[in-house]
Amino acid sequence: MTSDAKRYIVAFLLAVGLIIVVIILIIRGLLSGPSVASSVPKNLTDYVGTSTSVQFTIDSPVASADQHKDVIINVSNYEATLTVTKGYEGQVLRSQSYPMSSSSYATFLRALSYNGFTQGNNDPTLKDERGHCALGARYIYEILDSNGDDVQHYWYTSCGSGTFGGSASAIQQLFVNQITDYNKLTSDVRL
Repeated sequence: MTSDAKRYIVAFLLAVGLIIVVIILIIRGLLSGPSVASSVPKNLTDYVGTSTSVQFTIDSPVASADQHKDVIINVSNYEATLTVTKGYEGQVLRSQSYPMSSSSYATFLRALSYNGFTQGNNDPTLKDERGHCALGARYIYEILDSNGDDVQHYWYTSCGSGTFGGSASAIQQLFVNQITDYNKLTSDVRL
């Protein structure tokens, strides 16, 4: 066999090998699904009649434990609850609940859906909002299952950064509207 023939055989084998590698990479890309940065919106109204709840948290600026407070509004099929916590361990200062019905919860979830509550960036490297916008507020948008575990966890800051992709002001107002005495219950919280 001549040296030219050997070169052609080696070149042919390298080309076949390269084609196989490209095909494997394409198949892997198709089977891995969407990238972590994309989000498939959930149908929020599917949660009506379940023990799943939606929650909005306002995490106040980073400060000493005796000054740091959070406002948490949790809305479920049965009630809307506002809880004010102190420190970083979640010491409850006060909590007030208001009744909800399945129809009011369904309407609330539909309004959240129309305002992008389930839109955001799922990149795992951005999941933790702690410390971001330290002198401002962090807003946390969650869907919680019956065990209190996250089905969804997005966040946004008063500095304009975060993973949440919906209408931050509309979502905040929708949650606040579920709490009749919101201004009274949060009057001592610096946000």
